[in-house]
Amino acid sequence: ELHPESDGAGNEYDDVRGSVSSGMITLRIPFGCTVPGYNPVLCGLNRRMLAPIVRDIDIITNAAAVGPAEAAKFADSGTLVSGVTFIDGSLSPADVEAMIEAAGADSIVVASGDAGEIVPLNTIDMNMGQVLLGGGSALPVVGCDTGIAANFRAPGSRPTFTFAGAAFEEMIAGADNNRFQGIDATTSNDGGHVVELNSNTNVVFEDVNFSTAGENANAIDDAFGASDFTVNNSTLSTSGDFSVAISTPFGSSQFTVNDSTLITTGDFSDGIGAAFSNAQFTVNDTTIRTSGEGSSGIDAFASIGDTIRFTANNVDIATSGLDAEGIDVTGDVEFIVNGGNITTTGPGEAHGVEVSYSHSGGTPSTPTFLLDGVTINAAGDGISINNATNPPDNGTVNGTITGSNITAGAGFDEINAEP
Repeated sequence: ELHPESDGAGNEYDDVRGSVSSGMITLRIPFGCTVPGYNPVLCGLNRRMLAPIVRDIDIITNAAAVGPAEAAKFADSGTLVSGVTFIDGSLSPADVEAMIEAAGADSIVVASGDAGEIVPLNTIDMNMGQVLLGGGSALPVVGCDTGIAANFRAPGSRPTFTFAGAAFEEMIAGADNNRFQGIDATTSNDGGHVVELNSNTNVVFEDVNFSTAGENANAIDDAFGASDFTVNNSTLSTSGDFSVAISTPFGSSQFTVNDSTLITTGDFSDGIGAAFSNAQFTVNDTTIRTSGEGSSGIDAFASIGDTIRFTANNVDIATSGLDAEGIDVTGDVEFIVNGGNITTTGPGEAHGVEVSYSHSGGTPSTPTFLLDGVTINAAGDGISINNATNPPDNGTVNGTITGSNITAGAGFDEINAEP
């Protein structure tokens, strides 16, 4: 025999959950035999064990609701996020380009690798303020109304973009305030830079892996421009001849490289190449490796009227090609190297640092440098100071070396200053 104990109904309402109704009935089910007229009295814990269970309606209904979505803005710039677009490898090559460009300025494009490689058909023209964010990466944002900081975490897995365009067609043309984060990208065409900038401001490369296979194909290129950009925690590599990891010719680029790796294997392919320019850059805690003929870790060539300035802090440079030097500067170049290592193992004149104090046009220049706490192990001269013209022109080199260890190859000098 079943004995109803109690029943009831209830309704609750609040602004978050709305209206929540519930009902209940409890039954007592006796076990064992019963004796007519015998009604034992329970007390204490025995009575508590048989009491009806009262549950919090807010917990058992699991009816909590989320309030209306709040608009967000980028944490670094304070600009309103205009929208989010999702792409993956299931899109046609034409649609990849079209969807990114149609997303508009100040948008986030989330690229997922779940459906395979993403293959653009033609150059992708980025919009101003646009972010290309790989799956699994987190982007800091701030609520527009509450001001609460949060991370927008992109769904999906890290993507790989592959591009085989026409000769001298870059995969991506950058724009002001772009951010590239958590993506891999590779090009195979000659002149196929992964990203080409042109006087763009505040561009960030965060945790990217860019590689090129064609000749004259740079990972990041800022030809004829005056861009300012930052590379953080990234790997940039090239394998074709005349292909530079970061190339900034014919302009006045300003950039910083932090905690990254630059690798080139082609001939005359530098880790960083700044030529015919007024570039200013800083490299921190970065590894540079080159193995091709005439390929320097850092190559700075200031033409007449130009001045290039750079600082390398705790940078590890190693070159192994014929006549491949750790740092090669020509003309009015002012540079500081704090700590780090420079190693050259190639045949020929594989100097650790080479400073040429005349321009190729024959005009004397005044290179200036400071080496502080640097370890140089060179197959050629540790430091070679020479004149770049024939016949030689007068020039002045202002150099300071302190707390450094310099070792030269057999038949070469730790410091060789030619007239």
